[in-house]
Amino acid sequence: MHAVGAEWTMLSSIDPQTLSRLRVVVEAGQSAPVDLARAALVALEATASKEDRLIERDRHIRLAAVLVDGTPWKRAKELKREADAITRIWSRLRDKAPEKMSVRGELHAAKLLHELPSGATQFYNIIQY
Repeated sequence: MHAVGAEWTMLSSIDPQTLSRLRVVVEAGQSAPVDLARAALVALEATASKEDRLIERDRHIRLAAVLVDGTPWKRAKELKREADAITRIWSRLRDKAPEKMSVRGELHAAKLLHELPSGATQFYNIIQY
């Protein structure tokens, strides 16, 4: 594995044991156990700035909004409703991969990056930007 620049910075922020375990799993072509994936995510998230995570979170929110019919305000209210549902079941979702091309999946991906907005007005402001 050869890493340079920003990739090296990310890898160097992962503790040696986690990095070693990741290499073994990748070389064997296996899926990473949840604890290993979580440790790697924590290390990788530490390398991304809050601003970068918010930009990516908002991108997922906008993708979710495209999947909802109606006016921007109606879409914002629907996103808020779905975000509340995700929050209620977050303990079951956080270790799972987000669904592809669904409102819940895009908001799930967004929440993995940063907390979701707490109100419909905040969702509205994001999708109008």
